[in-house]
Amino acid sequence: MSKNNHGGVWAKRRKPKINLRLASSKEVEDLIVSKFNGGFPVILSSGRGAIKLIMQEFWTAQDVSIFQFASQCVVNAIQAASVTPYSCTDFTSDIIYHQWGYSDPKRESEPFIEDSCDTFLAEGSSVLRLGGQFELWSLPKILNSRFGAIVWCKNDKDAQHLRVVRDKAKESDVRKKQIYRSLRIINSWTYRIWEISEYKTFKLSKNEYGLLKKDISEWKEKYIERLELANRAYSFLNHKYQDYFEKPFNLAAREQLKFAPVVILLDSQKADEEFLTENTFEILHRIESAKKPQKYMVYKFLQDDKLIC
Repeated sequence: MSKNNHGGVWAKRRKPKINLRLASSKEVEDLIVSKFNGGFPVILSSGRGAIKLIMQEFWTAQDVSIFQFASQCVVNAIQAASVTPYSCTDFTSDIIYHQWGYSDPKRESEPFIEDSCDTFLAEGSSVLRLGGQFELWSLPKILNSRFGAIVWCKNDKDAQHLRVVRDKAKESDVRKKQIYRSLRIINSWTYRIWEISEYKTFKLSKNEYGLLKKDISEWKEKYIERLELANRAYSFLNHKYQDYFEKPFNLAAREQLKFAPVVILLDSQKADEEFLTENTFEILHRIESAKKPQKYMVYKFLQDDKLIC
């Protein structure tokens, strides 16, 4: 996907913290309902587990079309549900990607899944904006949580079904998955063991639900912090790199920030080797339905320690 891959565009994962808060999945879901409009949320352990569960329970065909350059975790999750992913030559797909927080334009048919893993919407926003049957949010990518995903369902019946399947998990399996999550960074074998556990156990512990309830309760504050950081990023680019771009960064450009993206799309395709030696800049493909992916230089402002400090 990238000519110059420095490893992701998101903020660093938060370190484990001691937590005495307890909550149920229903308490977390009721809190989410109070903040957004237009769907029925289900809280699950991870985004990859959510994709696997949705495909397993609701997709009836043997294969499914996915967006270009889909990440390996998306591909693995679909295959774990015994479904074959493929990419269409016309760049349409059943699973679409609202990439980096920027919305994929409206298309003629409604998607099966809207992958909004890194789309950070303001409280009061509507979900399932393109009419998908499901929409997926990754809480590590949005809130910098250590785990957790929200599946938005168009139909309440589908949400109820997902909750029933989720809650079949044994507490012993939930505890095992917690251990596997802590060990996953050791090597590829422990990572695979953890990934398999995510495909089998979609439930979290009361302690983990408590952590997510705290994170979600601070949604508005975290959203404002993201916008303020993005504004500092625009000011930084204006000051240091204005000679590289045909158009100045200004308030009009900042209108892109309404979805609190994780990268800033730069105004020009100009680049040189010196520019790309900085880890916060990268050339990546922008993915939109029915369009050939286009290369953009992006500024990964969540990873700029000079900006964050």
